[in-house]
Amino acid sequence: MDSSHGVKDRLYAKNISTELAWAHFKNTTLPRRVKENLKGQEYWRKCESGECGGELYEIWGTKLKELGDFGLGIGLFFHMDYILCFAMLLAGIINTYTMAYYMSTDYQPTYPDLSFSLFGSAACYFEQVCTSAECTEDTLGDNTDYCNLNLAQGILDFCTTMMLFLVVYFLGVYQRKMTEKIDMSAQTAQDYSIVVEDPDDDATDPDEWRDFFSDFGHVVYVTVAINNEELLKILSEKRICMYNIEIEAGGRNDEYYRALDTDNEMKRIKELNLWQRFAQNYLGASTDMVYWHQKLAEIHKKVEKLKNLKYRASKVYVIFDSEHSQRKCLSEMTTGLIPATLEKSN
Repeated sequence: MDSSHGVKDRLYAKNISTELAWAHFKNTTLPRRVKENLKGQEYWRKCESGECGGELYEIWGTKLKELGDFGLGIGLFFHMDYILCFAMLLAGIINTYTMAYYMSTDYQPTYPDLSFSLFGSAACYFEQVCTSAECTEDTLGDNTDYCNLNLAQGILDFCTTMMLFLVVYFLGVYQRKMTEKIDMSAQTAQDYSIVVEDPDDDATDPDEWRDFFSDFGHVVYVTVAINNEELLKILSEKRICMYNIEIEAGGRNDEYYRALDTDNEMKRIKELNLWQRFAQNYLGASTDMVYWHQKLAEIHKKVEKLKNLKYRASKVYVIFDSEHSQRKCLSEMTTGLIPATLEKSN
């Protein structure tokens, strides 16, 4: 009881206020923008995290180009939505005549009671199926003249399809240009980095990669990733094991360092009973210092075995000191998916 009152007293002493909390959320946490002037031209800049001042982004007043402040993906998403909405509107205008024809008596004598989603569609309710081999136009009656398509519908459908193909093509061109424009406006580590997806198996020397990419500009960092996932996983288990030994020992004391010495086996004074052995081996419970010592010894054996294996290069990460060097490298070294696949298969 005394403890809880003490906590409350400390909280009230600090004058905690929900109004101040909401003000901090509005002025600091929510995305905000501030107007700046560069060479006589005003523009909006997104406030950095924790930066006070500015104003909130308007729902309807925010321009399309300003959405790139939230990242390359978000900027491209709204640009693509804008173009696709225009394409769907244009397709609807092209097919206005077709929709009017489907709703007219020329297509079917009376317009049936359709759901809203089928208005203007080619849904036809005047169909007659004859399973007899003696069926003729006389037995079918006038229903054969209903729900027919004419040349105009074919031409309009063809124009719509061609228009959509052109939109997809120009969307790809526009997207590439917008990607470069938005990417140039925001500086990230990605602007200076390239990734080699399929290096040679024995190309694990970072100095060789540095010398190779130095033709495009100054290289500041090279990382060669190798396929040693299993070794990294074992080393991660080793850190967990050492952490549990430290907990069992109560700190990094003599008992802790004794447990780390796997060359000298630790033994229990009293053997475990059946339940304790089951809990340790299958449930990971009821663990003690000897258990983690033995587990660490097993991990050391696996590490000794894995570290002597020969690993191949899987990816290479290169970081330049300028964005110009990175773009020059990408323009000259990037390979398409199909050529890269064929080269890798050969």
